[in-house]
Amino acid sequence: MAVDQLGVSSSEISFQSSNAWDAAGAGAFGFKVAWINRFGQQPERLGVVADAELKDLAALPELL
Repeated sequence: MAVDQLGVSSSEISFQSSNAWDAAGAGAFGFKVAWINRFGQQPERLGVVADAELKDLAALPELL
């Protein structure tokens, strides 16, 4: 796992994905999540919300 390899806590890792399922899983693990929602999809109903929802990667540098 990334936390073991990097020697950091999960909250110190930023995870970006265009897949809502992957974003929800990363959020459940404690990662800071940016969901790249290019097509305006509904989030997965898993009880986990992304920290940020972006339309495309152009907005990502501001977030980081």
